Amino acid sequence: MKKRLLLFALLFFTIPLYGCNKVIDPVDEDPLEEKPSEENPEVVTMEAVKTWLIDQYDQYIITSNIVFPTTDDSGIAKIEVISFNRKHLTDQGELTAPLFDLEVEILFIIDIGEETDDVMISVILQGYGDEFDETMVWLDEQIPQNILTNITLPTLYSQTGAKLSWMSSDEGVITSTGIVTRNTDLNKGALLSCEIEIAGEVKLYTKYVYILGRTDKEKIAIVKAWLDDQYTISYIDENTQFVTTDEVYHARIIWTSQNESIVNKNLEYIRPLYDTKIAFSVAIGIGASSSSFHYIFNVFGKEHENTWSKIEDFLNRINTPQIKTQRFSLYGYEVGYENVPSENIGYLPFYDEQEMEIIQSILPDSSPLKPNRMRSATRYIVIHNTGMAHPTATAKGLDEYIHSTDRVASWHFSIDDKETYQQLKLGEIGWHAGESNGNNYGIGIESCVYEGVDFNMVMRRLAKLVAHLLIRYHLDLTDIKQHYDFSGKDCPQVIRHADRWSELLYLIQLEYFAQTELQGVEFTWKSLMPEILDDEGKVINHPGVETAINYQVEVNFAGEKRSFTYASTLLARVK
Repeated sequence: MKKRLLLFALLFFTIPLYGCNKVIDPVDEDPLEEKPSEENPEVVTMEAVKTWLIDQYDQYIITSNIVFPTTDDSGIAKIEVISFNRKHLTDQGELTAPLFDLEVEILFIIDIGEETDDVMISVILQGYGDEFDETMVWLDEQIPQNILTNITLPTLYSQTGAKLSWMSSDEGVITSTGIVTRNTDLNKGALLSCEIEIAGEVKLYTKYVYILGRTDKEKIAIVKAWLDDQYTISYIDENTQFVTTDEVYHARIIWTSQNESIVNKNLEYIRPLYDTKIAFSVAIGIGASSSSFHYIFNVFGKEHENTWSKIEDFLNRINTPQIKTQRFSLYGYEVGYENVPSENIGYLPFYDEQEMEIIQSILPDSSPLKPNRMRSATRYIVIHNTGMAHPTATAKGLDEYIHSTDRVASWHFSIDDKETYQQLKLGEIGWHAGESNGNNYGIGIESCVYEGVDFNMVMRRLAKLVAHLLIRYHLDLTDIKQHYDFSGKDCPQVIRHADRWSELLYLIQLEYFAQTELQGVEFTWKSLMPEILDDEGKVINHPGVETAINYQVEVNFAGEKRSFTYASTLLARVK
């Protein structure tokens, strides 16, 4: 009886207590059924949103316009969409169906509060085409609209198993096998038709193509061949006409003399002292295309009756009617000497029959600055400027430099306005031209351009040395090259920028003639205006204004002496 009363009491107190918990204590409720509130907001994670997007869109097939979400289901995550193929699917989900199924990447940028991340998902854009469409698209890619040369017309497309049969509307323009005939300047059209057979079904593909006429470059080649026929002669003289256009294509033809002492800028011929050669650069232009090439012609010197006739012709060439003056720059790599102003106040190239003294300072065979090989032939004399304008960069300074530097470069002569040094044996290969032909077959001469140098005298001494080398190696004026001719380097920079290359060639021509044709002739020069011109032909005191210059030269040959008096005009000093 007591046990029954105890059980009843426990039941009485337990049942009401359970009922109170269910009503007032929410802690015991299922947390999944709990609704968010300001006190207990819903938690959204970045990984959950990414997973949701991947589940929704990865490899999703899009067949029409689609609305991309701007938030997740909770509205907490903000989503921005970027399409990587806007041609077919915009960021707003507008679809332009491709021909074939196309996989496109979509970038979803997710913002949750201050956290930002993204996920890349690939979707499939459903295409609208079939195997015939695919074959025709491929053929469009294979067959160009404008045709210049023979093409291959395919007979099979393996991707769709299509068999292809071709026909041309004009076999004389392009054949059914793709052979092209181009023999006119005009474009010609033809229709190419192709029967496409796939699994017994046949459809027709057509494309109108143009067989292009001659290109501007091909026309230039025709003009070049015409010029070659016009100038089959091996020589030019005062009667030579330099054509500037042709009658068919009206091409622009520009002749540039490489030696203006023989043919000047106006293409006027000046007969040289002796038989030699001259090179021209010729440019042909048609439309926007152009091409350049070179011609080399023989030129014949004046015929002389005797040595005195040669002497008088030589003296007349030295007597420049007008003595030019100019300002120019010396260029160096040294800091503060990159551009040094200089001036040519004038000179006349009075000839000195004395041989040039050359100071021998040959690099040892152990020097790493040279290849230590001998040339198989000598074809060029290569002219350089040192590119060193510091006052110490004399010929002697350059000689000291090459014997102490570890910079890999070597040349044969260093020359300034007073001295000449030889650093390589004459038959030895040096590293100076930046290109194998120039190095292997050229003698390199470095001419000094230091601040304070008398560059006119450098030019005159350089001419004497070059003429001597031309004679020794049986070379011609056209065999004298600039460093630029081999490597494209702007060298000899001073000579090039001051436009003095033809002046140098003229001085070499004078020296060559004297050394070959006037041996045994002695010249004694005397300025009649010593306050302006010295007996070496140098203007030593320019009066500033245009001034008449007079001088005499006494010539002694074979026991006979003759005296000549000349006048020239010293042009005003350039301001």
